[in-house]
Amino acid sequence: MAEETIPKKSGAERQAEILVAALERASQNGGVLLNSTQKLAPHFYDKPMRITPANALIMAMHSDQGEFKTNGYTMYNETHNAVRLL
Repeated sequence: MAEETIPKKSGAERQAEILVAALERASQNGGVLLNSTQKLAPHFYDKPMRITPANALIMAMHSDQGEFKTNGYTMYNETHNAVRLL
């Protein structure tokens, strides 16, 4: 069986894509860069972790790009472990 190769993007490349998409949406949305639906600030569920302003900005833009209902995120390990228990 041939192994498929999927090109992986670096975090910086992914962040650049999110930023460009947000700027393109803003140009079509009357200059509103992000959070036009007035969601709460990005946060992790059940975690009192502080999110840096730069990361919060990227997380909010990612949430808007995906048209998510909230800016709430979960940690991968917690989600992975919860799914394994099912």
